[in-house]
Amino acid sequence: MSNPFVVLRSLLIYGLCLPLALYLGYILANPLDTVTMYTVMVLLFLLCLPVLIRAHHALLIFSWSCGAEVFFVKGHLQLWMVLTLISLGITIVYRALNREMKFCWVNSVAAPLVFLGIVTAVTAYVNGGIGIRALGSDMYGGKRYVWIGCAILGYFALASHRIPLNRARWYAGIYFLPQISAGISSLVTVLSPSLYWIYLFFPADPSGVSAVTSVETASFVQISRLGGLAVACRAVFVFLLARYGIRGLLGFRNSWRLALLVTAFVLSALGGFRSVIASLVLLFVTVYYLSGLLRTRLTIVLAIVGLASGLSLLPFVRSLPLPMQRAVSFLPVDVDPVAAADAEGSSQWRFTIWSRLWPEVHHYLWMGKGFNINGQELELANQLAMRGGDNADVALISGDYHNGPLSILIPLGVWGVLGFLWFIWASIRVLYRNYRYGDPELKTLNTLLLAYFVVQSFSFLVIFGGFYADLCIFTGLVGFSLSLNGGVCRKPVPVREEVPAYKRLRSPRNENPAELTPFPALSRHRLS
Repeated sequence: MSNPFVVLRSLLIYGLCLPLALYLGYILANPLDTVTMYTVMVLLFLLCLPVLIRAHHALLIFSWSCGAEVFFVKGHLQLWMVLTLISLGITIVYRALNREMKFCWVNSVAAPLVFLGIVTAVTAYVNGGIGIRALGSDMYGGKRYVWIGCAILGYFALASHRIPLNRARWYAGIYFLPQISAGISSLVTVLSPSLYWIYLFFPADPSGVSAVTSVETASFVQISRLGGLAVACRAVFVFLLARYGIRGLLGFRNSWRLALLVTAFVLSALGGFRSVIASLVLLFVTVYYLSGLLRTRLTIVLAIVGLASGLSLLPFVRSLPLPMQRAVSFLPVDVDPVAAADAEGSSQWRFTIWSRLWPEVHHYLWMGKGFNINGQELELANQLAMRGGDNADVALISGDYHNGPLSILIPLGVWGVLGFLWFIWASIRVLYRNYRYGDPELKTLNTLLLAYFVVQSFSFLVIFGGFYADLCIFTGLVGFSLSLNGGVCRKPVPVREEVPAYKRLRSPRNENPAELTPFPALSRHRLS
């Protein structure tokens, strides 16, 4: 006799899978149709659901700095945005099914993030709502609200699960290293056209193929700024500091680590970004200081080696590629006039934007203008720029101010600035406590997280920044630290002293007889 359960399962398989296979075969006859793409997407999601339930937190950490896009979703959302919603949804379901599961809720960090979310929502409501062009709106800029919302929600999704201590280094690798994928955008000039489908997932960086016209020559001189390569090298630089620390990098036994660190630093200059070079130097110095090496002999050795290396390279600065010369043009060195003119033109362009924007700050002091962009004004400014007009008009209309404080003050007003500064201060306190009182095995990683957050904050406020795009960097670092340490460490972790084996197995006859009796005075009396 046949098993009724097996028969029922077979009927379900034939009754569901066969019609579904026939339907898929029918709609795949037109693979580029919207209905076909979304149907396949839903089916793939259902097939991957067991993997997502088991590894959603690790996938979220991997995607946080990956830079990949979900091209088949309207608006081309980043991969980390989609996984943030999935991971947070799965976590909420876990919490509903298991009352013993607790969220890692840190009031000092959650409060400013909630405040920023409220300020952003109120500003969007007052300025006419969220206008997303990809969904049929006449306004641009609505995607920036999505960036901010996902960055805030991503903090809670990252901090909701504890990372096992024995896998901390592995998780650090999948958090920092996926940013190497940004280097794919710099391959657009050398990649075969048959492989251009890769840029559906990793969009090409316009700065990697930008051409700059020299002011002093009649011909066109192109500076190929490989921005994606600079970001990839920065990821390697940060990972090496997180994995090995200063002491592990400067050891003679593993000299390849220091060689890889120096190589990543040098190649990052091919992006031509002065901010990247300055931030990497500040990061190394901050990690060095937090590691407690400032007052050691190593400081004198590094200072001498650095000074000697810099002086020896001075005669060869003109022989470097133009992007490298542009990256070091802020130093008192003699660079090519083309690189110097390009760097000076970029600085003057920013000063022009800020000088035109500053008189309008008081109009948005109490209520920001939001992130919405008028589509007609933007198209008109683009046409004027293509005809030789001022590119500053495009930047002013699109909200690309190239300045961190202004990117908050103009869209969100003074309330957004206060909320962001509140969040920065609270996050630094949390990261400092984890660095000071965290597990000794996580000391190197906690040191890097604190130093990286401080350097990013300084760079955002002083050098370069954009609020809606950079907020995920700050929330990701804090959320990863809380997940790594299981919350906030408020006191030192007790270190258990191991008792040597010879003491544990020592014979009682070798002990002092007075210490073996509960009455030492009586024992001394008997011995006398």
